[in-house]
Amino acid sequence: MRIHLLLGALASAVLALVLGTDLAWAHSGAPIAPVTEGPSATELSSLDVGWLFSGYGVKHILLGYDHLLFLAGLALLCRQLRDVVGVVGVFAIAYSSTLVGGTLAGIAVPGDLVDAVIALSVGFVGAQVAFGSANRFLGASPRWPALCFGLAHGLGLSSLLQELRLPQDELLPSVIGFNVGVEVGQVAALAAFIGLLAAVRAFPFPSRQQIPAGFALMSASSFLLAFVV
Repeated sequence: MRIHLLLGALASAVLALVLGTDLAWAHSGAPIAPVTEGPSATELSSLDVGWLFSGYGVKHILLGYDHLLFLAGLALLCRQLRDVVGVVGVFAIAYSSTLVGGTLAGIAVPGDLVDAVIALSVGFVGAQVAFGSANRFLGASPRWPALCFGLAHGLGLSSLLQELRLPQDELLPSVIGFNVGVEVGQVAALAAFIGLLAAVRAFPFPSRQQIPAGFALMSASSFLLAFVV
């Protein structure tokens, strides 16, 4: 019964995606308020700017269902807590590198392209959850999709920041603060999800429930792709 409650929660996430709110996208959703709102930029120190953008990072990632669904899929693939830490650590390094590097270098990627790749990432990890035990390719270490798709997630966040056209003297503290906020939000969301799994005695995730959970993620991926296309 408890595991069915968990699957019901995953279905609710899919339903939220069907409703089609822009907040479903961590990488192109509701715009972040620029630093120039409120106190003028000249009144804010670099530390203040970093602190401000760390708050934006936390809020943005907790409202980004695409990012959270991918994280949930990675967690479902892990058999031990240390595996979760390792896989999510690879993911964090990957997206942090393209988030910071892409923003500082001014590398902008079309939002629809990034959103499509990220939607596919949710579907791929869902396929790994559902069929990884029976397919050699899908059964590969989850660190590889975490690394590859993490780079795409970071480019999406970078493009979002670049839309603000921040002054050069605000750029570095903004991107570092935003990245720290994303990390904090991600850890909080992941801890809540692992706690939920543990509460229903579903960590590590039971093999008999992997197919329905994987299909829930693949359904979410299809809805995300439908919004892009």
